[in-house]
Amino acid sequence: AWQMFGGITFDGATSGSLAGTTAYTLGAASNQIQLASTTGSVAIAATAASTANQTINAGVEFWSNTTANNNMTGGETLNLNGSLSGAGSLTVSGVGTVVLAGANNSYTGGTVIGSGQGPAVLEVTSNNALGTGGVSFDSAGNGTTARLELAGNSAQANSISLTGRNNTSVAIENLSGNNTLSGTITAG
Repeated sequence: AWQMFGGITFDGATSGSLAGTTAYTLGAASNQIQLASTTGSVAIAATAASTANQTINAGVEFWSNTTANNNMTGGETLNLNGSLSGAGSLTVSGVGTVVLAGANNSYTGGTVIGSGQGPAVLEVTSNNALGTGGVSFDSAGNGTTARLELAGNSAQANSISLTGRNNTSVAIENLSGNNTLSGTITAG
């Protein structure tokens, strides 16, 4: 396993003919990355300077609470394709979409979509992609446009809390396929 303290950033080149256009793929399904911090949470980030989809194929173990932040503004995705495990939580933030494609993820710390009333989009494309903890939307509530997107005929068993949210933006959207949410959904 690779141990990383502090996180992973995909920032694209800042000059030259390939500035920001390089798509990186980190690891293979047989690899494991352990993310940890001795001072707080860690981040997996794609900055606005990156203009290509960024992918982690390796499994990721959340030793600490982790934020997946996609600030790419051109529709590019930050893809976590491997298995996600560990005791930490996952918070999704940024204007771009974060995709969880690994099936039967086992991280237990829960999932938070959105932060500080900012935008966030989390797309899940396989069964049990959201780990075993609950799912909540930005606790700042009403101003958030955070969204959970479902695709790939996936089934999610997590409880989902929409506490504090009462605006007209879509919170949960079916993109494609027959997807199932079997956990309790709480609004208000």
